[in-house]
Formats: sequence, structure tokens, C-alpha cells
Amino acid sequence: MANEIWFNVETVGGELAASTKELIAKARELAAALGGAPAALILHPQASRVAEQVFGYGVPKAYIVENGALEHY
Repeated sequence: MANEIWFNVETVGGELAASTKELIAKARELAAALGGAPAALILHPQASRVAEQVFGYGVPKAYIVENGALEHY
């Protein structure tokens, strides 16, 4: 966890929200400056699927909570 830059992931219609893509870019920038890495925080009923999308943007780690109760979160 040392020097990880965490960011919250939001989705719209099952896809990453534009704001999340902006957060990914900023987290990568900050992590590079600190010698660390970005890490996603995903609270979603299909968090594993969302994590795969995040990994596609070069984020190496995701902390996930996957539960159907999060459907309207």
C-alpha cells in the first residue's frame, strides 16, 4: 500500500464514467511523482467486471467489494 493513490470508480450504463477516466489519469500522474502506483476502489455488484475495464487503463491494482446490495450505489 505504500504510495498508492486510491480513487473511487463510478460507472454509467455498465461502462466507466468519464469522471473515472479523469481520476485514472490524475492518479497515474500523482503516483508517478511519488514513486507509487494508482489503485482503484470499486464498490459495485459486478466489481470484478469493472476492475477488468480499469486494468485496461493501466491501473495495476483494484480493491473491490462485490455485492448485489450495491446495485443502486
